[in-house]
Amino acid sequence: MIFAALHRMFHDGYFDYYGFKHWILDASGFAHSTLHIYLGLLIQLTFCVLLGKRISHPVPLYFVYVGELINEIHDALYGAHDIDKAYAMGFVGDWIHSIVVPTTFFLLARYTKILVRDV
Repeated sequence: MIFAALHRMFHDGYFDYYGFKHWILDASGFAHSTLHIYLGLLIQLTFCVLLGKRISHPVPLYFVYVGELINEIHDALYGAHDIDKAYAMGFVGDWIHSIVVPTTFFLLARYTKILVRDV
């Protein structure tokens, strides 16, 4: 049932995911790569709050990785790009832009004292 609803959401016009992504790009005025950076961090921080986890916990970071993977699979399957060398490079760039900042914050929080507040 859930999978059928997801299928309809992406294919039957109930929700045009690709169009929504372009609307966000147009409305924000950000470059595509910049939007990936901000959304990766937003996903991580949102799941930190929702799950009650610190940024040093790996679970919120997993949501960033999985979310970006789902986004890129969707782009590949539903015509955001032609599958060729240019798309592969775009995928790598999008992936790196989406995960580098959240991963950096995770590593800094987990393995250094840079993000520790003195109380």
